[in-house]
Amino acid sequence: MRVFNIYDASKRGRKPVAQLVYDGAKGEMHISISEDATPSDLPLMLGLLVEKGQREVPDKWARRWVEERIPPRGRQNLGEILRAQGLDNYDEIELLASAEGRSAQDDFLIREVPAPRVDYAVVALDDQPSASESPARGWCAIIGPKIASYRRSMGLTQQQLAEKTGINQAAISRIESGRANPTLNTLDALAEGVGASLLVKII
Repeated sequence: MRVFNIYDASKRGRKPVAQLVYDGAKGEMHISISEDATPSDLPLMLGLLVEKGQREVPDKWARRWVEERIPPRGRQNLGEILRAQGLDNYDEIELLASAEGRSAQDDFLIREVPAPRVDYAVVALDDQPSASESPARGWCAIIGPKIASYRRSMGLTQQQLAEKTGINQAAISRIESGRANPTLNTLDALAEGVGASLLVKII
């Protein structure tokens, strides 16, 4: 789950007027508009929805708002754009995040809300962690390579692991390179997919 605050960069304080939530496991997104936000406080599409009394924006309309702020799939130089962002595949959320949601239509930007910090480690199914084992540090950089190592040992490609777990291949690539902030559910699914188990320690 990834959460982004939507705010007007032209205003002082940059108070969020809405939140975009992306559920990577389901491939769905929705927008929740702040109760005190008026139509004039919001991007045009969201303002029109508020005028109709709607503050919870379902996947269909949230996705349309996102699509207005990223390069379309048919763009001629899309390959260059993806390479510049370090992406192998078209990924709406990564493209949105990398540009902070910038659009020529307005001054609204997005800022990702950091997930709560939890230390954890992936261990092989037949490993028994010792009582003296210390929690993993810098887990993003540690856990990704471990998943990649287990995946390769099983002879799986990232795409095969994606098909096995239902997790987007681009997301797996980011996790393995330590550039992602995955949820425990995502890591649990990946660990199971590569024949490992997830040991969680909250400190």
